[in-house]
Amino acid sequence: SMRMDKRMSNLKSGKRIAAAAAGAVMLLTSALPAFAESATGTRKDGNVCERFSKLASSMEARVNEGRAKLLARRDERKTKLDDRRDDRQEKRDDRREKREDAWEKRVDRLEEKAATNTAAIAAFKTAMAAAWKTRDAAIDAANKTFRAGLEKLVAEKKTAVESASLALKTAVSAAFAKAKVDCAAGVSSETVMTNLRASLKAAQDKFQADRKAIDAIGAKVKALVSARQAAVEKAKADFKSAAEDARADLKAALRSSKPTESATDTDEDED
Repeated sequence: SMRMDKRMSNLKSGKRIAAAAAGAVMLLTSALPAFAESATGTRKDGNVCERFSKLASSMEARVNEGRAKLLARRDERKTKLDDRRDDRQEKRDDRREKREDAWEKRVDRLEEKAATNTAAIAAFKTAMAAAWKTRDAAIDAANKTFRAGLEKLVAEKKTAVESASLALKTAVSAAFAKAKVDCAAGVSSETVMTNLRASLKAAQDKFQADRKAIDAIGAKVKALVSARQAAVEKAKADFKSAAEDARADLKAALRSSKPTESATDTDEDED
């Protein structure tokens, strides 16, 4: 259904990813100017390196926390996606079972009203059974293709999210590690800060590029939805045509005993 398709398109959650991970980098870069202003630029009392190490630990912890929350949300969304898929399949099977029961009752009534022309009724039943089977098989194939494509995209996105967040974490850690080494080696605090900010900016730019690639993966879901919808609509149109032919043949064969509309209703439920 379209409601399901809209939920599927929630894979466009790259913006949430950016807020979780890139936001941590923004916290890092915004904190550095204030720290730089308070630094003396000398090593007389050693406070600069000590305070810098504390800042590094605090900010790296934030990045790690953001990554952990990001991965947790990703796993949670995947679980919900699987649950909704199973629920839709269960409802689809239930609708088909009810439809088959209703159809059998209609055919029974039809046979009672046209008992003298069993050949025409048998031909009608055979034609309709084939039409239903073809329709259901086509819709099942469309759903199977959709699910397979969706799961492939989900797997691609999972890998991309892990890679992007890990690359960000690694780059931030490396930037702080170099800064701490330089600070301990006597490099001026101004130079340390300048280099650190440049490294963090590069890490942020890289993550933004990775995020765009993740968004592109999510956008592919629309193509899957469109392909599935087109296949389902074709299956319904083909069924409608086959059902109309079957009814026309039945009416022509019966002639004198015209069946009621309800007896030849195809009951085309949403599937």
